[in-house]
Amino acid sequence: MSAQIRKSGAVAVAIAILLSACGGGGGNQAVTPPVTAPSVQAPAITAQPAAQSVSAGGSATFAVTASGTDLTYQWQRDGKDIAGATSASYTLDNVQSADTGAKFTVVVKNGGGSVTSGAAVLTVLPAAARGLAFVAGTPGGPGNLDGVDGRFVLPVRSALSPDGVLYVADDASALSWDGSPPYGDTVLRIVNVATGDIKTINTEPLRTRGMAFDKAGNLYEATWSAVYRTAPGGKRTLFAGSASERGHVDGAGIAARFDGVGALVADAGGNVYVGDNNYLRKIAPDGGVTTVAGGAGLDAVGYHKDGTGAAASFHNITGLTIDAGGNIQAIDAMWLRVITPAGVVSTRTVTDGTGTGTGAGAGAMTSGALGIAADKAGNVYVTDTYYGCRIRKVAPDGTMTDLAGQPFGRGGRDGKGATASFCGSVDPFYITWQTRGDDLGNLVVDAAGNLVVADSTARTIRRVTPDGDVKTVAGRAGSTLVNVDGPAGSAQFVLNTIDYRQTSLPFASRSNYALAADALGNVYVGENDRIRKITPDGNVGTLPLQAPGTKDARLYLGGLAFGGNAYLSDAVKSLNRVNADGSLAPVAGVPAGSVGYGEHDVAVDASGNLVWIDYRTAATSPGPYPVLKLAPGGTVTTLPDTARSLGTPDADGNLWSVKPDGTVIRLGTDGKAAVVRTVTATPGAVPLAIARDRAGNLYVAWHETPNWYSVHKILPSGVDSVIAGTPNAYGVRLGAPGSLGGIDALAVGADDNVYVMSENTVLRIGQ
Repeated sequence: MSAQIRKSGAVAVAIAILLSACGGGGGNQAVTPPVTAPSVQAPAITAQPAAQSVSAGGSATFAVTASGTDLTYQWQRDGKDIAGATSASYTLDNVQSADTGAKFTVVVKNGGGSVTSGAAVLTVLPAAARGLAFVAGTPGGPGNLDGVDGRFVLPVRSALSPDGVLYVADDASALSWDGSPPYGDTVLRIVNVATGDIKTINTEPLRTRGMAFDKAGNLYEATWSAVYRTAPGGKRTLFAGSASERGHVDGAGIAARFDGVGALVADAGGNVYVGDNNYLRKIAPDGGVTTVAGGAGLDAVGYHKDGTGAAASFHNITGLTIDAGGNIQAIDAMWLRVITPAGVVSTRTVTDGTGTGTGAGAGAMTSGALGIAADKAGNVYVTDTYYGCRIRKVAPDGTMTDLAGQPFGRGGRDGKGATASFCGSVDPFYITWQTRGDDLGNLVVDAAGNLVVADSTARTIRRVTPDGDVKTVAGRAGSTLVNVDGPAGSAQFVLNTIDYRQTSLPFASRSNYALAADALGNVYVGENDRIRKITPDGNVGTLPLQAPGTKDARLYLGGLAFGGNAYLSDAVKSLNRVNADGSLAPVAGVPAGSVGYGEHDVAVDASGNLVWIDYRTAATSPGPYPVLKLAPGGTVTTLPDTARSLGTPDADGNLWSVKPDGTVIRLGTDGKAAVVRTVTATPGAVPLAIARDRAGNLYVAWHETPNWYSVHKILPSGVDSVIAGTPNAYGVRLGAPGSLGGIDALAVGADDNVYVMSENTVLRIGQ
């Protein structure tokens, strides 16, 4: 066919199409335009799979979020397809060391094309040992553990036996207090000062107010109204006075009466001298009780009287020692008094080198101190806990100087002189300026001339050399009131940062920590006004919150386990998102005043919904309160059920909490609450926190009775077992099952590791 014919044919076809479109060439019949298939938008990845750090034997889950329709997924390992891995997430179970370094990607496809995610690298850590393992922090505080790493509850009195063993009266009842309580029932514990080994030898309760040994090795312990004696290798027996009746009656042994014993000391002849309120009493070796001095009453202006025997008077004797000359030296309120063997009482003139006289405030003697000891050179040592906490030295001429500790500071730091500190409290709200003579126990002197003192509020035994060098020899002090970043073993966590120069505290009441862990193996600790981050290698840092006024905030970390953000509520109860760099972004759509300050009042579920308890009716209602949900798109809804606590989120978007009676509540994604089961521990136990792993196991932290802490694991079948904590053991000790102090927070990481906060320390529970 010629080119001309081909051209004519093409023109004819074109004319025919044109006529058809115009309605010609065949009448008025309409022509249907050609059908064009709709275009399909290629997928786009909106959330990349995250790298993971998982302990050997655990599981790692990688997930991707993509936009588009009719999506299909194919996961790859090191570029090769994984059979059956065709959903939006992929879980590798029972990871082993050979899996470390593997790169996981996913190809997302639809009719419009495909996209490949970035690579998520898997790091496999050594398998976690069973029981409690250390992560970061500085463990310490009260406890009843024996051993070289043992703990004291509240050591209040001590005495050194002739063979050099330190006996300590430890106030076991103080475990039920958050601060330093009045004296309760004590147990008797012995300490090897050279090794720090602690051993409990007598659990029969006694309200010990004084302790002393005589040269024969008899131990004397006093309550308010009775003195007990324990012969070497024998049993404790009532020696003088009465366990139930008080008074001032001289007499033989149990016929005598004491009114308020505050101190004991024994002389070389086996006599025991008793500071009995405003009398000095003596118990002879046969148990006979006589009054040595006191009883004359105060003078017209309220001061004591010097004199002999009954012509003298005292305010309140709280400390006794015998000096090299055989005289008794006593702490009597704010005065240092001397009593000769013949009963002659005089008041020493004490100055602090600045001309301050006897009894003049913090410059000289202070009120109510328990500690006094004398050395062979005629020096007397006294404790001073009026403002700071220190040990002071009174020379023979009455000049008083500081030996160790700080006049306006407290803590538990070893060191020399003023670099050391005493009376460190584990309670962040313990008021340091209050007058408490019992923050330090009585002083004893060992064979080398060192002072040994029970640092009661630091829960330790401290040894002080004659030149003021202080060392902790037994027990473990809690963290001082500072936040310290750095390597795991030197880092410190505290609930609040308190500047004691301020007239008020930053928070009105004690708050609990919050814990969370992400897929990379980082652990986050919320401390009210800051977030601390612990990397997998144990290094602790502080996330710099970029906003003023954050000291009035509460932090919520519930979303971090799912790769989300922490949230912060401020003083006006608005809500801010904490970005990865620590900057804050206000959350739009949260009704003003609806966010509370509770520990578990805000959570983020795995789908990115922000859920919180609405406290706008708190002034008129005791709760439970409405629950609000803010969807990622900005829609706020009120869920059908109310709540008192949102607890912890799980990977399915449910929120789990546990009521004080052990009832486990699941708040579903539909906003409806359901009772899952009721969990139990020892009768009367109180649940403290709850967490859940991806396999459906529940973890509940308990304060068990009579007084210990535990973490239980409850399988979906309901089988309940203790995975951390030992009955009647109080204080952190690593191992399986280990033991715990007070529990502040509980969390399960994305790698299913269980984390617990106890004694200002983050611990991991290996299973």
